[in-house]
Amino acid sequence: MSSAGRVTGEQRMNGLHIIANIVHEARRRSAWLTALALGHLALAALLIVGATIDDTQVLGISRWVKPMKFAASIAIYLGALAWYAPDFGTERVRRWPLALAGWTMVVEIVAIVAQGARGTTSHYNIATPLDAALFSTMGLAIAVNSLAMAWCMVLAWRTYRAAPSGYRLGIVLGLLVALAGSAIGGVMIANNAHTVGLADGGPGLPLLNWSTTGGDLRVSHFLGLHALQGLPVVGALVGRRAVLAVTLMWSVLTVAAVAQALAGRPLLGLP
Repeated sequence: MSSAGRVTGEQRMNGLHIIANIVHEARRRSAWLTALALGHLALAALLIVGATIDDTQVLGISRWVKPMKFAASIAIYLGALAWYAPDFGTERVRRWPLALAGWTMVVEIVAIVAQGARGTTSHYNIATPLDAALFSTMGLAIAVNSLAMAWCMVLAWRTYRAAPSGYRLGIVLGLLVALAGSAIGGVMIANNAHTVGLADGGPGLPLLNWSTTGGDLRVSHFLGLHALQGLPVVGALVGRRAVLAVTLMWSVLTVAAVAQALAGRPLLGLP
């Protein structure tokens, strides 16, 4: 074996070791949320396989692509909450908000996968009583999840006040911006679609499928939600003043993305 091959092998083993350590630490902080996150990650992998072997399409893409993206996104969300768990207070204090956050995501993904399996859309679909019931259930689950996030934010604020740090402030602000990102889902429901000016399912960016011909509210939804992961990292690396500045910039970008979508303009107009 060449030296280059040995280095590559060593790097691979080091990478796996780092991942294993992260998972181990996350399990120490919240074993069941970590298990839920890993379960959603495994589901996302299975759905990728499904998308490669099943040519059934919904809105112009494999029926398994949307469930796959949601499973991956939920895995990231629950993994973040598991990591932040100690910063929400004692296990007794944080038990209920984290339980609500976890189980509402299970309800959400079950409904989305079920609709994918039926070969139809999950969101904004009230074509049949079953479709309407599933969409309503998803809406209720997200509403309860938002309450759980707000609860976690209050707990994180209390922890921050007791022992201030850039990292803990990042958690508080990340939850705040993520709540705003979640609220953008209400704008989509009012619009009865995520695309503005055109029907859902038109040309989109690779993988993300964000519209390249009309406004797409999913861009701002994505930006807002993933502040939950980004802002604590910023706070941990550069401190409290910097995380306040980055939060302001992140919020401005999110609002700008909403305005751009509502104006019917795509993030990137591709031929």
